[in-house]
Amino acid sequence: MNVPIVYTFLFAMLSLRVSSVENSANDKISGQTLYNVGKTYNISLLSIIGKAIKNIESDVREVAEEMCRQHRCSEWTKWSDCDVSSDKQRLVGVQTRSRTCGENNTMCERYGLSSTVLDYKVCESGLRCPEEYKFTTNGFCLKYYTSPKSWNNAEAVCRSDGGHLVHVDSEWKAKDINVTFVALLSSTSSVWIDGRRSVQAGPWSYGYKASDPKFTYWGDNDPDNGATDLCMLYHKTEKTKFLWRWFDYPCNKQFHFICQILA
Repeated sequence: MNVPIVYTFLFAMLSLRVSSVENSANDKISGQTLYNVGKTYNISLLSIIGKAIKNIESDVREVAEEMCRQHRCSEWTKWSDCDVSSDKQRLVGVQTRSRTCGENNTMCERYGLSSTVLDYKVCESGLRCPEEYKFTTNGFCLKYYTSPKSWNNAEAVCRSDGGHLVHVDSEWKAKDINVTFVALLSSTSSVWIDGRRSVQAGPWSYGYKASDPKFTYWGDNDPDNGATDLCMLYHKTEKTKFLWRWFDYPCNKQFHFICQILA
């Protein structure tokens, strides 16, 4: 039989049968496809052709891989901000940057050889507290004042430091306060914290925006909304099982207080 006729016959058979072997929307026929069809239908010549094409494809891929390794990479991106989320003290973190190698190259893209390269470095967060302020476990800058003052005068002291009375706006901040100042808090049952309103039973305003607006920490039966209870007190009683909670209280009373400055 004439060789060209053999090839015509084989590829005519292939066009009729390949869909039963390769159930794919991709109309490209690989060497592996030809090899499989040859084995399935016992067509030795087709298997040989398929194996030869597979070898060529393998050689081409090796060349493509080498080209992509040598292909110029894009410029590095800018370093990211210092991520200190894994450090409880929020002092040491990691910065990252990336670049793409093998991009804008037809062969690299065809064989899926474009890759993103990442670079890392250790960084310091730069978070620091002013002198005499404590840097807490969860990263708050706090200072406990033991000179009793009214709420307004206490807030004035905090503002002169560059901050406000501490806004106890989450359980983790409350825990930080209790742990950081455990010795000082053991000698008192009341300290001023952030929280002020202008009218009886009115809305509360704060120097700092709450991290969790839905968070509440009121003691039993509070706020009781007395006519002069316009300021927020951090207080513990037998009724709260000596756990610190919020209470509304007259602003002119004098207590210790805690200031907060944003790190």
